Amino acid sequence: MMIAQFVSPIVSSKTSRVDILPAEAPRERFDRLRDEARQEVQTGNLQKALSLLEEALRVARSMGDARLEALAECNRAAVAITTGQISDHVPRLRSILMRNHGVDTSFAAAYNLAQAYELQKNHKKSLFYARIARDRALEADNSDFLAKSHTRLGLSLLGESHFDDACGHFEASLELLGAEPNSFSVSPRISLGYCLIVLGRPREGMGMLYSSLRWLRRSGERLFQSWAHLFLGYGHLELGRVRHAWLHARKALALAEAMGDDEAIKSALFVLGDVERTAGDSEAAYACFHQMQQRFFPEHPDYAELLSVVGVAQVVNLRA
Repeated sequence: MMIAQFVSPIVSSKTSRVDILPAEAPRERFDRLRDEARQEVQTGNLQKALSLLEEALRVARSMGDARLEALAECNRAAVAITTGQISDHVPRLRSILMRNHGVDTSFAAAYNLAQAYELQKNHKKSLFYARIARDRALEADNSDFLAKSHTRLGLSLLGESHFDDACGHFEASLELLGAEPNSFSVSPRISLGYCLIVLGRPREGMGMLYSSLRWLRRSGERLFQSWAHLFLGYGHLELGRVRHAWLHARKALALAEAMGDDEAIKSALFVLGDVERTAGDSEAAYACFHQMQQRFFPEHPDYAELLSVVGVAQVVNLRA
């Protein structure tokens, strides 16, 4: 990444003198790359973010700062894990956690390990590392870390279908982050909205999802839009609003495909297939379930046919 080193000169209109901008210090470059990567994540450009974080890691290594290098590795792993690159990063994250460079680095390592195991559907290990992340957040006396750890604990419990307990952690996160949607609170808000729908409070849950989605659209953040649409599709289906359910499920699938989010793609195909089945279009339902089976369950060739005739959306956890 050489853009920052070749900045156009600034010409003074009074003296016609060319002022050369000072060279960027390594730490300034590291911070800038990290901030740019965060912006790319928020807008859904995960591969671009990953490239920026790879460069930030190289800068950290050149500085010879072990703690900063470990933090850079955690930042890179966070995005890589989201894109499905899990096995390459888990051993290194464990090593960083054991070395204990500092509470911030230990928190990041534990948090990312919890996410990695959640994506691998190993929810017990996910919960184990989420609790370590919470302990490090308390040790650091950092409310942002604590809020994130509550969100991660909620997601781990949600994966185990402990909806009531998950709700408690999402609510604890929102108490720290504020009730209104923002970059940090939108994730627990969306997850809490889904829990409320499952627990028989669909209107309250969908209200949270709609307000979160409106904020995401205004802000231009795409990372969680697919899940908001997906849970809204599920909620509308629960209320018998098939047309609304179909529209949200279609949007969820399109956004998930654009983001490369396999978990959201799988769940969107499932909800869309169940919407089609409920609407009476057996061919469209089979097409959705068949695509899901081929992409995610190749070992179960009869899965598509079974789902086409049996409505199981009410008993399937979309985050399990």
